[in-house]
Amino acid sequence: MNKDVHILCSSEDIAQSSTVCLALTEELPHHFTYGAGSGLWFIMPLNTAHVKVRFNDIEESLTILPSDVFINSNQAPIEVHLQNPIKAFHVFIKNILVEEVTEKFYQSGKCKILLPANIVRSNSTTSVLIQSLREVLKSFSPKSELLMEYTARSLIVDFLQKFTEETVEPSFDCIEETLNPSQLKRVLEYIDNKLASSIRTNDLAAIAGVSRTNFIKRFNTSMHYTPARYIFLTRIKRARKLLKQSDLSISFIASACGFSDVAHLSTSFRRETGVTPSVYRKARNLDEY
Repeated sequence: MNKDVHILCSSEDIAQSSTVCLALTEELPHHFTYGAGSGLWFIMPLNTAHVKVRFNDIEESLTILPSDVFINSNQAPIEVHLQNPIKAFHVFIKNILVEEVTEKFYQSGKCKILLPANIVRSNSTTSVLIQSLREVLKSFSPKSELLMEYTARSLIVDFLQKFTEETVEPSFDCIEETLNPSQLKRVLEYIDNKLASSIRTNDLAAIAGVSRTNFIKRFNTSMHYTPARYIFLTRIKRARKLLKQSDLSISFIASACGFSDVAHLSTSFRRETGVTPSVYRKARNLDEY
């Protein structure tokens, strides 16, 4: 934490995104070393910033105009000396989303950054995308979280096009085809514990410690179902169990199994079993009789 950087507004205060963070800051002159992270960090000052940066024992003095974007790939610690007060807009994209987009952009799914870990560029495409994300933060709405993620994806593609090249070195991430037992156990336990609530593939991928695209492939190979299909069938299985072994209301069972309402449960249940929850429960009672 840097006491000289005050966060005026952050997307984490109003959204649930686990892959993108937006923040508007007010910063006093300071000297701070930011540790290596995992992802991409974009900073657009809203007034001219005079900065000295030190990375890998190389020091550089920079004048960053409001139209410039400072890009840091977070590969190693970076020492920053801000010499004047500024307001700035920050975009941080976590590595899980960067990896997912990279896998789609490059056939090998791997790339090498061609530029130093920090660089200043006045670039119209990058600037427009950063400004778009700033507008998202200024006027947040129910659809803004989706807009934030898709604009972040465009920003990653813009970065990949300009500053990287594909590499073909094999890695554990691209050789491994299944989730290992520990990964699978963590994911299945999470699904079982969170079945009553919304379960996002991005969160499952984070629990497994791989990118979203790799997670879907590995889960499918491990379980012979896509994550979405497995979650759906698990919900149906739990509903059948509760209908058979309890006298809970169908409305409660629908909620406990992660269905939006009774109608959603009934439609889904009938599609999988051929009967409605009510008919299934009556058949149980007849069997008991």
